[in-house]
Amino acid sequence: MTDAGNAANARGRRMWRAARLPLLGVCLVGAAWLGLREAPDVTSAQIRSALVTRADLEVAVEAVATLEPVDIVTIGAQVNGQIKRIAVQQGDRVRRGDLLVVIDPELQEAALEKARASLASMEAQLTARRATLAHRQSILARQRALAREDANTRLDVEQAELEYEVAKSELAVVASQIVQARLDVRSAEVNLTYTQISSPIDGEVLAIFAQFGQTLVSAQASPALLVVGNIDRMRVRARVSEADVVGLKPGVETSFSVVGVDARTYRGTLQSVELPAESLRALRQSGEGAPRGDLPVYYYGTFDVDNADHVLLPFMTADVRIVKGVRQQVLTVPVAAIRRHVGDDGATVRVVGRDGHTTPRTVQLGPVSGGWVEVRAGLDEGERVVLGRLPDELDEAEGAGQAP
Repeated sequence: MTDAGNAANARGRRMWRAARLPLLGVCLVGAAWLGLREAPDVTSAQIRSALVTRADLEVAVEAVATLEPVDIVTIGAQVNGQIKRIAVQQGDRVRRGDLLVVIDPELQEAALEKARASLASMEAQLTARRATLAHRQSILARQRALAREDANTRLDVEQAELEYEVAKSELAVVASQIVQARLDVRSAEVNLTYTQISSPIDGEVLAIFAQFGQTLVSAQASPALLVVGNIDRMRVRARVSEADVVGLKPGVETSFSVVGVDARTYRGTLQSVELPAESLRALRQSGEGAPRGDLPVYYYGTFDVDNADHVLLPFMTADVRIVKGVRQQVLTVPVAAIRRHVGDDGATVRVVGRDGHTTPRTVQLGPVSGGWVEVRAGLDEGERVVLGRLPDELDEAEGAGQAP
């Protein structure tokens, strides 16, 4: 390479070094500007917040309930025999006295004939015993007349008296047997009527367990044949835990909704609070030595509602809300402001200061109702609390979820 070429290369390298410093400064400024854009201040308007306000707060119990007709009857068989006819289908409307099931009456008709024959036999025996008694009475009178004339002995009179008393006792026995025979006839007549099973209430056939030709043996257990219920009025039985039942009294307002019945809320008034049979059985079977804490106890809060349009069906599940009372003008915040719980009724929230920065604070909570919670201590009216997580917390959570 010539001396002129070397000189030119040297001048080019000096010019690149001189231009490199301003270019590096421009890149650094641009990177800083982009970094500021991608890291917004968490105290900006992006924070979702809500004011601490005073409001009336309903203290309510949330529970799951089962619907059932107020009038519901499981109908069984009271006599033996084979089912000859099922006169209804599931879903049929029936009135009191309508025929439901017919059982073969042959056994009951035979039993009735036998009872009537036994009664007739007893009545014939009664007639004979009456004749015998009249005969013994006439013999006794004759023996007493002869005794007054010394025409017989004292032994003859005593024998006549004995035979008269025996005849009178035998008549009394037959008379009592006739009473029993008449009762047997009446029982057989009633059993014959049991072969035609009728509905005891107005309602709807909710279930049919019987089958045509099925043989029933009622002596072992009364077999269930059908279920009839009147769904014009339904009973709501809400299952309430022992922790929530305290303070629950008849007369308070209730409401519930059912899955599938959109935008409709049913209302009623609590009628009773009952200890269910399963809890009583559990307590009885546990024994005196069983620890009380091992036995969760549930109660049923019950109330009735009208169902004239028959939208509500038996054994549906309902979400029930029972109002215990109203706490008036208490401090409240949205439940979304609660970040974590501390102890039994403590929690932490983040309070937005006047400068826009947030600080954690411990508060004491009260009842929760409809997405709002009472604050008993730790906040003042008019303060602002953060709802949900802050943006930097969301970034940390996403990073933790993506970490290997």
